[in-house]
Amino acid sequence: MESFQEGYLRAVCASAGCVIARPEIDEGIDVSVTHRADSHLATDRVARLEIQLKATTASDFGSDFVKVRLGQERYNYYAVSNPSVHKIVVGLAMPADRDRRCYRGRNTRG
Repeated sequence: MESFQEGYLRAVCASAGCVIARPEIDEGIDVSVTHRADSHLATDRVARLEIQLKATTASDFGSDFVKVRLGQERYNYYAVSNPSVHKIVVGLAMPADRDRRCYRGRNTRG
């Protein structure tokens, strides 16, 4: 599930002109995203975002929200009021049944 989510995020980032990187050491950040443009206010004109990916199959697909589990320590890590680099958690709800992930509509297998 994490590989699917990262692939999806990479496609979205590429279409937005962002660069995505995976940190060598796992400190709770799955990917770092950067975007360079003159409109960014930082002195180097680069916007940065660190992302923790969370995928779940335990979701109500009729809901407008995705619920994922996050430990208290990890929650506190992301709840910093004035971070030097912004951090977010991206949740993805997926069907538990692999066939439902691959096919839209009815299953066409014999």
